[in-house]
Amino acid sequence: MLTFSIFSIVSTAYAQEWYNGGTLHKADGNEWYAASYANKLATAGDFSAVYIGIDNLSSMDELKAYAINLVTCLDEFYGGVGVAERSANPAAQSSALCMVLMGYPQK
Repeated sequence: MLTFSIFSIVSTAYAQEWYNGGTLHKADGNEWYAASYANKLATAGDFSAVYIGIDNLSSMDELKAYAINLVTCLDEFYGGVGVAERSANPAAQSSALCMVLMGYPQK
């Protein structure tokens, strides 16, 4: 029983990496604004990896730093506008703008 419990904990830890579970790729700003931080971070990691190019990153820690900054940018943007403006600005489009404004390297 103890072996099963330890295995379950280890399996769960690996399944819940920060970059897993992002579902906001086609979300509008309202969906982004209401989403969990974990979902935002995973999605921002995907956006960043595509924009920068995964081969141009030295580690997942470097990607995570970019993703954290992107979440902050999108949260600040969507937090500063109303519902109508959020719905008119898809997360993918707004993330591209944030990455350009923050000077992310582009592949």
